[in-house]
Amino acid sequence: MRVYELVKKFGIKAGCIINKADLNSDILDDLKSFLMENEISLLGEIPYNEKFTEAITNGKTIVEWDDELKEIISVSWEKIKQIVEAF
Repeated sequence: MRVYELVKKFGIKAGCIINKADLNSDILDDLKSFLMENEISLLGEIPYNEKFTEAITNGKTIVEWDDELKEIISVSWEKIKQIVEAF
C-alpha cells in the first residue's frame, strides 16, 4: 500500500503481479477490487509453487526452471512493455 501511495503521489502508472494468488480467494478478491478501483493494471497472477525453491537451490531463475511459470512471467512482461510503450 505504501508503494502505491508513492506511485500515486508522483503520477506514475502502476501495475501489479499477484504472488501466491491461489492461497486465499477472499484476499485475492479484495486485492482485485482495490486494483480496479484505483485503475491499477493486473499484470499477472502467480500461483504458489515450490518450484521457485527448486530453481534457487539449483542456481537457476524460475524462467530457466519451469515452463509453466515461465509462460506466466512472459505474459506479465509483455503487459509491462505495453504499458511502458504507451507511457
